[in-house]
Amino acid sequence: MPSDPLESFSSIQGSDLFRIFQKVLSETADLACESIGEPVEGPSVMSLERSVKLEGPIRALVVLRAHRKLGSLLLEKSNNGNGYSDSREAAFDYLVRFYCERLVRDYGSLRDFAPLTTQISSPQSWATRVPLAGCALLVEMYPVEIRIWIESELIGNGERI
Repeated sequence: MPSDPLESFSSIQGSDLFRIFQKVLSETADLACESIGEPVEGPSVMSLERSVKLEGPIRALVVLRAHRKLGSLLLEKSNNGNGYSDSREAAFDYLVRFYCERLVRDYGSLRDFAPLTTQISSPQSWATRVPLAGCALLVEMYPVEIRIWIESELIGNGERI
């Protein structure tokens, strides 16, 4: 891993986002997933959507979107396991927060970033430019999309996230 956080995070690709999600999903819910490529722009039924702002040596926005039934599946798994959730939204929040923690650990140091919190998100709140990286995947039959934007004033064009 490069020692410069900007260089490290700027190298993220969709396959990296998928690899991290695969590990987190296995650890938190004992579920498997499969990559289906890049996220598709346009309308989709993804009623669970959360974003996390990374604020530290770099500023970034990470967005995870999923079908609502994935939240129900995560809730079912949590109730059979360690019981970390009391609603499908809370189960998805937990997964997103844990995912972002792992992402930061893989590309930087968690202690260098402000505490990570999930926010309800929608495509209207995303940055207007194309994300640095994204991936689409299936958990059982439920679609998930992951996108990351890095604040581009640090990498060139001045748009803030």
